[in-house]
Amino acid sequence: MTGENFEKNKVLQEQLEAIAEKKNCSLNQLALAWVLHKVNDVVPIPGTTKKANLESNIGAVAVALSKEEIAEIEAALPIDGIAGGVTLPVNMQLSRHYALSPPLSSWKEGI
Repeated sequence: MTGENFEKNKVLQEQLEAIAEKKNCSLNQLALAWVLHKVNDVVPIPGTTKKANLESNIGAVAVALSKEEIAEIEAALPIDGIAGGVTLPVNMQLSRHYALSPPLSSWKEGI
């Protein structure tokens, strides 16, 4: 995302950073806490290669969000609020190819 889209998205990021600051957490912790509060049957698995980032991600569990705070987060970043494309068309084709799970009948026992 560059140019005009970058500037529009930076405003959204700043709004979320302000919410994170109020919650005394990082932006990453806020995002993970939001996922944890939205659904009970999903565990986010953020990739990281640094111990400090792993510890920070684990800290998201301690971030409590009220219904009002969840609404504030969602108002700051509406589902259609991100400006510009986030994925190149070629990547979309590849991700669809690799995202398809094989049929359950093809699974081997004991795996």
